[in-house]
Amino acid sequence: MGARASVPADRTTGKPPRPLRPASRRAATAGILEHLDCKHVVILVLGDVGRSPRMQYHAMSLASHGVRVTLIGYSGERCISAVEDSPRVDTSRRFDPPLSGPWGKSLKRRAYLLFAGVKAVALLVRVMYELVLVAGRRGAGGGAVADSGGFGDALRPDAILVQNPPSLPGLACVYLACLLRRCAMVLDWHNLGFTMFGCGPRHPLVWITRRAEGFFGRRATVNLTVSHAMRNWIKENFGVPEGYVVYDQPPEFFRAPTVPERHELFTRLTRTNPDFADAIRALTLASLRGELSAIGGGGGEGDGNDRLGHGNDGNDGTGRPHPKKARGHSDDNSGSGRSNSDSGGNREVTEVTPPPIARTPPAEWEEGDPAGQERTLFTTRSADGVYELRRDRPALLVSSTSWTPDEDFSVLLEALRRFDLRTASGASPTLPLVMVVVTGKGPDKAKYVARMRAARMSRVAVCTAWLEPEDYPLLLGSADLGICLHTSTSGVDLPMKVVDMFGCGVPVCAVHFECLKELVQHGYNGCVFRDSTELALQLEALLDGFPRGGSELDGYRSNVKEVQRWRENWDEYAWPIFSKIGRLRAGPTNTRGTGARGSPRGGFFSNARGGGWSTGGLAESVVVPATMLLVLLVSVPWLSHSLESWAADGAAAADRWRRQWT
Repeated sequence: MGARASVPADRTTGKPPRPLRPASRRAATAGILEHLDCKHVVILVLGDVGRSPRMQYHAMSLASHGVRVTLIGYSGERCISAVEDSPRVDTSRRFDPPLSGPWGKSLKRRAYLLFAGVKAVALLVRVMYELVLVAGRRGAGGGAVADSGGFGDALRPDAILVQNPPSLPGLACVYLACLLRRCAMVLDWHNLGFTMFGCGPRHPLVWITRRAEGFFGRRATVNLTVSHAMRNWIKENFGVPEGYVVYDQPPEFFRAPTVPERHELFTRLTRTNPDFADAIRALTLASLRGELSAIGGGGGEGDGNDRLGHGNDGNDGTGRPHPKKARGHSDDNSGSGRSNSDSGGNREVTEVTPPPIARTPPAEWEEGDPAGQERTLFTTRSADGVYELRRDRPALLVSSTSWTPDEDFSVLLEALRRFDLRTASGASPTLPLVMVVVTGKGPDKAKYVARMRAARMSRVAVCTAWLEPEDYPLLLGSADLGICLHTSTSGVDLPMKVVDMFGCGVPVCAVHFECLKELVQHGYNGCVFRDSTELALQLEALLDGFPRGGSELDGYRSNVKEVQRWRENWDEYAWPIFSKIGRLRAGPTNTRGTGARGSPRGGFFSNARGGGWSTGGLAESVVVPATMLLVLLVSVPWLSHSLESWAADGAAAADRWRRQWT
């Protein structure tokens, strides 16, 4: 394993310092934003709103301060209940992506270039329609609200909050809408859009997107970022004069669940998720094999309960991380444990059928159990209603992924394979059985699911799940260890899934990239790895002797509890900005480099003219964005594919037409 990252400790507490945060923005924003109450904010997400938690949290926090919020974005997954049930949040403006129907998919297969061009135009028209003509004409409850601001009878938004990426055409649409609606443009940087195309830096599409991000970033009223590294990057490279760091933090509903909540969750998943049930059956069989091997004397010294109490000698020479141990520990850990079985037993008992724990309803468990117990692989409920974690439970690992190329799931599969070989060989008899649940949706899911099924591990079971918003925090909180495979395309964003795991009190093993140290401190609240070998060694170190108390994993868990919540963080760093936005007469800040990049040059609207357009700024404020939109519509379909692929598509289409008419 590589050398451990150095984390300087606080001399008074002996703990690593909290991640740096910007000073209070109340004084800083006073010179930029007018001191008017914010009444209405439009949030634009060019994606599934239900899969954009940060934007939902913005809406939730704004609504809690009495602000009306209009959510515009793609339909799909349900939003969190705090957003759906809020009378101040209007979620009725969600729409299906353009050309998402059957005929659109057919057009995409037959003529992709035509499909891309039509989709870009349709998306542009729909977004401008929503931002300029619809947003604000109705309250969250559907009631009309009058406005004397000069643009119809709509309640003009005080601000439009848009996430980046995707960069185009969203940023251009919001910029023009802010001009027409005379409101503030708030740009929330989640990542750098031009880094996400997977092609070289000289590609025309990358060049256009990078210039567009810089152009609109300099002209936004406020720029919010998810990390200090991103704030510094856009300032140095895009000339954005001032950015405000609003870290992702977990809301209150990300917490460690109680044992009854875990029991109900595992029971529900076993009934409703066949993949989860199959993993349960596989681990049940592995546990039964180990128990029979121990009875036959082939599993090493002592039985499973004896091995459960063995300590970790820590002399394997692997350079494993040693976190600060918790001063006190409990046998009732917040996650899981290990099976009291040995992996080095007799492998000839393959004909044994496991007990039907996985697919049997709890009522049948109770009828078939003499003691009247209701059991899952992790928990039990006695006849008198007492819930307990099983002492022979496997370790539960959770990884949340979007199944995209920037998350190489093969790293985790290879690490699990190494862990399984070491466990099955009997070299480490105190290692537990392991169950890995991978949540999320994405384009590469089918490919990696096929690899998972081909792995054929004997002591590790991997399954996938897509959970309801209410169940996702429960699963994270039930885990013993989180795995993050996010490798930033830009190197300056932070994975929100790690924040969610920390909120549930779960330590994390995360793949290394440059600014990860703002979130994960190696050897304190998690581990950082660079390849599958390091991850396998870390899993061995953290799960050794599981689930007994006082382990290295417990030390991490005690440190993870010191996490700030979303509401506290947002109220301190974001609300002072939104509370002063109001309806800006000056509009978004317009800056142009004069000597020093990013020096202020004025706004869209001139105060000297009483809020009207300035004479010299009209061309820059309207003509330039409109021209960029036209260039985008013309160039994107052609730049996204090479001439060779275009010719191949044309030949394939001609061949299909020829076969159809002959």
